[in-house]
Amino acid sequence: MEEIPCKIEPIIRLNDVSIGYKEDQPLVQIPNLEIFPGEIVAIAGPSGVGKSTLLKTIAGLMRPISGSVEVCGKISPKRVNRGELGYVPQSLGLVRHASVQHNVMLGANAGHNYFYSFLTVFRAYILNSPKVEKIVYPGLTVLLLLSLFGNLLLLTQGQFLSTGQSLFGIVFLAMILTMVEFVFLMLLVVLGIRFPSSFAKRKALDSIKSMGLEEKISEPIRRLSGGQQRRVATARTLAQSPNLILADEFLSELDQETIDMVLGEVTEYVRSNNAALLVVEHDISRAKMMADRLLVIDDGRVNPFITEPTAMEVKI
Repeated sequence: MEEIPCKIEPIIRLNDVSIGYKEDQPLVQIPNLEIFPGEIVAIAGPSGVGKSTLLKTIAGLMRPISGSVEVCGKISPKRVNRGELGYVPQSLGLVRHASVQHNVMLGANAGHNYFYSFLTVFRAYILNSPKVEKIVYPGLTVLLLLSLFGNLLLLTQGQFLSTGQSLFGIVFLAMILTMVEFVFLMLLVVLGIRFPSSFAKRKALDSIKSMGLEEKISEPIRRLSGGQQRRVATARTLAQSPNLILADEFLSELDQETIDMVLGEVTEYVRSNNAALLVVEHDISRAKMMADRLLVIDDGRVNPFITEPTAMEVKI
């Protein structure tokens, strides 16, 4: 029987969107735009036409004037789940007095949390296990029996026998205690027992290494050059492992060799993780080189035939 291919949902979907700071003066109007997992899309255009504003709107930092903005399955004003979206603004958003490692850990913890929830692990690795009926259920049964046995020992070592309690009464009381313990344990599972994650730290260290910043790992951000700070911001985003990366001029202040290295790492991440990258890039030739598609925002200065601010897609 022939399999029906699954429809791939876009990670960004804009419908009849107007963005800007004043309702009567929209910067950009976008009838329709879809960006899919695995894609790299660049935004180009003159200064002040709304490129960064578009990124902020998609990131949820600004609301659109009108229209529907859907990002990672959430329609504005609903926020994307923590860690799904990585954003590198022009200002970088780094903590200047903190170290490189501290800043990158902020991203790693956003994507992988300070802690893993026991409930998440329980669902992912236990309840979804193909051997759940052979191992998990018998294991829970053994755990309950051991708890019951432990409660029986505890009660028989106390004063219950000396106070005239019957054996039946002790067994019944032990069963009640066991059920209370089990219910308490399940409540902790549902509420989320949390324990430290070493995975986040490992992701942070790997991202720092990928950006060539190992020797600067303990250096405060304020002592780094502009280009190094941009690499820290990129490492922070990669450590987060997001499904979508929004980057605003993240390659500026870098020499060509460093651009090739940074772009190579980010591209590899996007391709291997089926993520998406939407990047503002003032250099048209670089935008064409890095992107699968180029989105040109034109307010009339680039294309004299268009009098109203508009967004048009240029296929490379």
